[in-house]
Amino acid sequence: MYWWLYASRAISTTYNRLFEFAVPVMFATIWENTFVYAAIFDFFVYVLCAITMPKIADLVVAKYDRLNVMYVVIASRNVAMICTVLLLYFVSVSWSAVRVACYVCLLVSGTIADISSRANTIAIEKDWIPTLLLSSDDDDKESSRNKLSKMNATIRRIDLCGKLVAPFLFGLVFDAFHSPESKIRVGLLFVIGYVVFASIPEIYTLRQVYKKSPVLYSKIQCLLDDDTSMIDKTPSFTQAWRTYFKQNLLFASIACGMLYANILSSGSIMTQYLVSNEIPLSQIGGFHGLGALFGIFGTLIWPRFRNLSKSLSRAGECSIVTFAIMMCLCGLVFVLNIDSTTRVYVMMISVAVSRLPVWTFDLMITQLLQDHVHSSVRGVVSGCHVSVFTFFNITIYSLTIVFHKANEFSNLVYISVSFVVAAAIMFVTWRAFLLKEKESCDTDDSDESKETTASYISLLERS
Repeated sequence: MYWWLYASRAISTTYNRLFEFAVPVMFATIWENTFVYAAIFDFFVYVLCAITMPKIADLVVAKYDRLNVMYVVIASRNVAMICTVLLLYFVSVSWSAVRVACYVCLLVSGTIADISSRANTIAIEKDWIPTLLLSSDDDDKESSRNKLSKMNATIRRIDLCGKLVAPFLFGLVFDAFHSPESKIRVGLLFVIGYVVFASIPEIYTLRQVYKKSPVLYSKIQCLLDDDTSMIDKTPSFTQAWRTYFKQNLLFASIACGMLYANILSSGSIMTQYLVSNEIPLSQIGGFHGLGALFGIFGTLIWPRFRNLSKSLSRAGECSIVTFAIMMCLCGLVFVLNIDSTTRVYVMMISVAVSRLPVWTFDLMITQLLQDHVHSSVRGVVSGCHVSVFTFFNITIYSLTIVFHKANEFSNLVYISVSFVVAAAIMFVTWRAFLLKEKESCDTDDSDESKETTASYISLLERS
């Protein structure tokens, strides 16, 4: 059964990684030496995502039949991806008013594709997997959590394999042509071809998982024990955020979100910067692949790293501090007066290596959301979590619109490093608070003290 789930995720994540790489590359091909059009596109997508994800995540996780939800999500994602690359082609060959109209439609289709992709990921990682592993009658809860940790690592490894393969293949095909028109055309055909031919096997594998897992048939099955009143209606926007702000892992979630205010990644802005520095696209694809390899290594060592660390929070602390140190190295190469080519390659290597701690930290946050948030509000909290890191995406892309020239990239680097360091400080402070609450409870035997600190202690002891 799990192999069917892994196969489905492999197909789905290749969609996402191919699309994430192809779109900024095509933007850079159409508009050279400026990030502004790509930044506006990302800004628009992330604003709408931040607004809609709490509601959509709750609908995906808590309300409707799981398989029917996935049908809708997959269909909307695939149609939107095809429309997006088609509109990019029309933008490249059109002029004046037609080009503006195509660009506006591009913003809409790109938003639908992004929201659908995120909904797909939330449904699988925050609903299907926890339901399969944590809803059993097994008395050994620690064993279930260990299985959950290993499955999360496997799912993330599959995701990174897609990130390794898809950009590299796209880069090879894209570099085989010389004129911008030919590049755009072949990129369009490459993305559409994969979307069309991979749709049927993705749906088939999900159906196999669903058919072999009766626990997935009913949305309310895992809610019958308690808090059934929470499924009576979909929470409003305000209620969703109020629920999120009451969570004990609030500041850990915000710290994770701050890491997304960072252009030092394999995202669209850094990809365009590398293209503007005349780095061959095959090397850029190789850089994405190297980062994926380090991320895969992080997922391989994650279960053992978690066990050696004795708790999720300690493992997360080590990961985010290591990541912050590596990002500071990237900032240092821009401070020092060194050759621009050397600077670019040092930055590429540092960013690639930093994928190891950032993915182990991501696995830590994923398991916190799965294991320490009640199933009745897991969809709402996960949606708000996505909105938080989307807000920080919006922040960095807003600044990219301001510093949109290639020679202003260093300003974005300094801002990114500042956000990462602030995130590390916030997470370390949050964990120190948990430890202080535990010590307070150990010295205070009153019922009130135990009641107010029990949920915090569970994050340290149960993990």
